[in-house]
Amino acid sequence: AAFAISPDHAQAAIVASDDFSSGTLSGGTGWLNSWTPTATNPSTPVVSNASELSAGSGNYLPVTPTSVTGNTTHAVSRQFSTVVASSPYTVRFDWRMDSALTNFNTFNDRIHIGGSSGNVNSDNTFSWLVGVAAADNGTTNVVPDGNWYVYDYTTNSNFSGTNLVNTGIALTTGVTYSFVVNVNPAARNYTVTINGSDSSSYVSGTLDFRNQSSTPTNTLAFGSVTNETNDTTAFSIDNISIDGVPEPSSIALLGVMGMIGIARRRRG
Repeated sequence: AAFAISPDHAQAAIVASDDFSSGTLSGGTGWLNSWTPTATNPSTPVVSNASELSAGSGNYLPVTPTSVTGNTTHAVSRQFSTVVASSPYTVRFDWRMDSALTNFNTFNDRIHIGGSSGNVNSDNTFSWLVGVAAADNGTTNVVPDGNWYVYDYTTNSNFSGTNLVNTGIALTTGVTYSFVVNVNPAARNYTVTINGSDSSSYVSGTLDFRNQSSTPTNTLAFGSVTNETNDTTAFSIDNISIDGVPEPSSIALLGVMGMIGIARRRRG
């Protein structure tokens, strides 16, 4: 894929990124390791350009796990610096569901994306967390069925309807969803913006981390859970970047440089 530099990117320092243009799982810059599949994935993902996430975006990473047993978690993950993860930062990525949703129909059919301290399951080791659960768990755990949720800690860190904020955006096969997640580790909260290629959109308020500890979560994980044997939840990811928030001195320096530029143009 090819990054488009937004004004926000221009003002922030991109500390880790990967658009898969290298064609490998170890490409990009700023990472501590390669993209790593869970042991339960049947094979290592291979970078492709067969079905771009957006026109002209080029390479992307398709992940096609098939459940060998019920309730199996599949994920790919990659680590970045704990120093970055200790200060405010922004995560950006594109994500697309490639499988049909025919068998995506129970509480244990899920998509989960977020930051953790190493675990790739969607458990309470995650700080920020977005995802989809296909259906309610009986009458006691009502979730945003089939819609994207964003996690917001209430009185506990359970995976329950009281902690899952409904974005109103339905998971749709073939739609590319562009996410911007602003993470504040010190305050243990985050915000999420979602824009779909089908013109769907969502902007959250401030959300509290699922994991309320102070441990930096420097693993970025993209995962799914399948409920039945031979279920497939194929998805693709692209244009991943982690932006560090500029230090005040850096912002001041940019301001000074801008003033110098203006003065030069006026003299010219």
